[in-house]
Amino acid sequence: MKRIISNEDREKVSKRNQLLVGLILILLMLFSTVGFAFSSGISENTIEEEEYGGVKFLRDASTGYWVFEVNGQEFYTVYNPEEVKDIELINYKTIQNYANKPLYFVGGAGDGFAELYRALSGYVLRVGGACLDEECGEDYPIKNCEADNVIIVEDIIQGNNTNSEDINEEIVTEVNCVYIRARPENQVKYFDAYLFDLLGIK
Repeated sequence: MKRIISNEDREKVSKRNQLLVGLILILLMLFSTVGFAFSSGISENTIEEEEYGGVKFLRDASTGYWVFEVNGQEFYTVYNPEEVKDIELINYKTIQNYANKPLYFVGGAGDGFAELYRALSGYVLRVGGACLDEECGEDYPIKNCEADNVIIVEDIIQGNNTNSEDINEEIVTEVNCVYIRARPENQVKYFDAYLFDLLGIK
């Protein structure tokens, strides 16, 4: 049997429903305004936009890093491909050569190391220090180029002679070892050049 509702009760229910719909509309407007402000804030953070090899690079104003995406993975670099285009390197590896495998570093953990660690940590199984022989003076496992992925960082320190021809900065791959030889102030640039080559960005 259907309950009989008085006009007074019907008006109360109607007012309550109108109030509820009004609150929902206010909340929707509020969240859409916040969402718009957030999205416009992100776009305002971009101060430069470039494209290289079909990949879009955006420079973030707050960090100064170039942000780009390859195969759904986001990368952050200090330099873009245009800024490192003069660096010649010998490399036959791709990013897939590092996928789900340990990666070892030999040499100082400077800014260049941090740059490549940030880029590759999402691909590799783990990252650690290594020695290439028993005389390295560190308490790291001994690894070799035949079986392990190793990146060797060699600092080139310029002596009293300021002739730049005396300095041989380079990136060379020998079996599974990659030698990055650069002055400390150029190491990040060389690491970025190596990363772009790994990703096939020319």
